[in-house]
Amino acid sequence: MSIIFQKNDLKMWKDSIISYGQRWIVVETVTSTIKRMFGKYVYSKFNNMAKEMMLKASLYNKMISIYTK
Repeated sequence: MSIIFQKNDLKMWKDSIISYGQRWIVVETVTSTIKRMFGKYVYSKFNNMAKEMMLKASLYNKMISIYTK
């Protein structure tokens, strides 16, 4: 579908992907920050990995909310 859209109007396609690129930068920044703060490995066993990552994300969000006030 993307290829057809590019062939029809390349300029409009290029303009439409700008917002995706901006989201990508934000996701990479947050992921990198969480890795630096809490380590890049998940230490839990398979059944608790999601809980550990949710805890790390929650702690990160709490820290951001405290520092931005």
